[in-house]
Amino acid sequence: MFLNWKNLTKLLWLTNIFLLVSCSEIFRTELPPIIDCLDENEVCSYRETIQPILNSHCTRCHGDLGRKDAGLDLSSYSSTMEGGIVSVGNHESSSLWTRVVDEINPMPPVYDSEMIHEDYANMIKKWIDNGALDN
Repeated sequence: MFLNWKNLTKLLWLTNIFLLVSCSEIFRTELPPIIDCLDENEVCSYRETIQPILNSHCTRCHGDLGRKDAGLDLSSYSSTMEGGIVSVGNHESSSLWTRVVDEINPMPPVYDSEMIHEDYANMIKKWIDNGALDN
């Protein structure tokens, strides 16, 4: 195979495509589905609802992979509770809830991503008000 500019360009394009496909598969993360618990009789499960919300919106900056902005780790129930951001039974005193609904200074920051959907904020609120259980 003679490497001229035309062949070299094709080779570079094929290499880039291969790397793009390979890296997207390597770094792809499958987040568990977030189980809706907003119905009146539903109980919000930490493992099935709250942790998946935190994983999809918070743990990139507040997680256990070496980056814990503001010293906060939201990657597990115990580290979330140790962070002092949940006032069990009172969502209004819980900075976990107040920060995700704060339109002026929300978490996650709007320059970084969209605000957490209102339904997800209400699931966090319901979980806190119902005892913030590790269930």
